[in-house]
Amino acid sequence: MGVSSAGVHGHLLALIHKDDRFSEHPIDWLRALYRYCDKKVTGEPAIRKFQGLPATKLDGGGFATLADTTVYFPLQRGRRYGFEHELPLLHPDLVWARARKT
Repeated sequence: MGVSSAGVHGHLLALIHKDDRFSEHPIDWLRALYRYCDKKVTGEPAIRKFQGLPATKLDGGGFATLADTTVYFPLQRGRRYGFEHELPLLHPDLVWARARKT
């Protein structure tokens, strides 16, 4: 029936692509998605397909397509240098989880 060739990553990437509200997901959700994709999206074709999706949250709030954009890690936690607006930086909360209020 072709079920063995249907990979989780194919369905996952299609869902990401068709999610009209993808940009509204909170940082914690995106962080969990990226961790999941790191483990499940394997093989060159799947990785290229993920890189072709506008799914990487930038510091300015927008999303980048990794196939077209080089995205840089933030330089230092909580520190700004004044030129960050010139570079596509990964949203810092994806790298450094904020302390949660208890």
